[in-house]
Amino acid sequence: MTHQPEDPSDPASQHRASGSTPADQGWQLPGAAPEPPATPDDAAVKDAPARDSPLPAPGESAGLASNPGVDPTAYPPPNPQNRQSDWGALPVAPTPPLAGPSRWTPPPVTASAHRPGVVPLRPISVGEILDGAITYIRRNPLATLGTAAVLTAISGLIQAWLLFATAGRVTDSLTEFSSDPGSADLAAATLSLGQSAGLLAGTAVSWLIGILATGMLTVMMGAAIFGRKLDIAAAWRAFGPRLPALLVLTLLVGLSVGLVLIVGGTAAFFLGTLGAAGIVAAVLVGLASIVAAVWLWVSLVLSPVVLVLENRGPLRAWRRSLTLVRGAWWRVFGIQLLATIIASVIAGIVSVPFQFGATSFGAPDGEPNAAFWLLITLGSVVAGVITLPFTAGVTSLLYLDRRMRREAFDLTLTAALPADGPAPEDAAGAEPSWLALYREPPGKTPAGPR
Repeated sequence: MTHQPEDPSDPASQHRASGSTPADQGWQLPGAAPEPPATPDDAAVKDAPARDSPLPAPGESAGLASNPGVDPTAYPPPNPQNRQSDWGALPVAPTPPLAGPSRWTPPPVTASAHRPGVVPLRPISVGEILDGAITYIRRNPLATLGTAAVLTAISGLIQAWLLFATAGRVTDSLTEFSSDPGSADLAAATLSLGQSAGLLAGTAVSWLIGILATGMLTVMMGAAIFGRKLDIAAAWRAFGPRLPALLVLTLLVGLSVGLVLIVGGTAAFFLGTLGAAGIVAAVLVGLASIVAAVWLWVSLVLSPVVLVLENRGPLRAWRRSLTLVRGAWWRVFGIQLLATIIASVIAGIVSVPFQFGATSFGAPDGEPNAAFWLLITLGSVVAGVITLPFTAGVTSLLYLDRRMRREAFDLTLTAALPADGPAPEDAAGAEPSWLALYREPPGKTPAGPR
């Protein structure tokens, strides 16, 4: 068959020369259905890179590297068609860009309260009250423990002397006038009577010396709040003039609480004589009198601190303690109860060896002798040395806390003290400046809770 040269003007020759098919040029067979026009999705799929195409360069996104009009580092990658992917996933809304780099921001730092001494000058918590009562002992052990040791030792010696002296005098007197001096029952009765009288007198002496110790330790704590350390002589100079007033105040508080109990007990006694209904009423009245006595005692627990530090008289200190405790009775009661429990546990632990020794060596035949009472007294002295400064410190800090919460006393102190460090030293013979701060007139009650 002879080969005919192709005519360049023939359309079929043009198709073969360009490498395209009639379908590519829109040509179709006669009678065939027309082919639908290409959609944008088909065009995008046709223009998509092949599966075996190389990975995009760092910083480029797949399918965008070849598009010069799109920044491949932009976030999020643009999707102008908002079309489905090749796998049929639903359109995903673009994620908004972050406002800035994600960084950890530390919490704001607030200025701490001024702390010139054992506690910060702001309303203090229960833990800070207990910690402050221990801290002032630890920072000034010679004065605090020394004061307690000297006074409790004097009290113990006086109690022991009164015990034996009273018992001996009663025994001698009854033996001299007794018709039967050899009677064992009479000897036992006289000895018991003498010991009871000695214990009563010793209790009164212990009470008086306890007042003295509480006043001096209150002054030491008042100075420790401002970072000052007082020795025993300086504490006595600050407290000595207030001792008579403190004795009167202690009697006043005791009479107030005792009067409530006496009135309630008397009423309960007479009600108990009225039959069954009266007995029930007597029990209720008795319980009510005990509750009233406890309430009054807690309300007056700050009166010694007020008298010593604010230089007030007994009656004014009595009334001011009621004012300071008002509105916070349960808090004051709870903290005082907690401090008493802690002190009792410590005293019990410390006195166990002395009680064991007194039982073992001081009463071999079941009858207490001199060694028994000596060991018991020594145990009470050691326990008082540890617990007395602690309880006095807790009461003083409770007073400070009530003034700061009720009168914003911390603002007064902060304004009067240097920005850092303890209160400045005072001139010789002058009244301590820190003591004068306690005698500032009470401020106004803060509007908000503290």
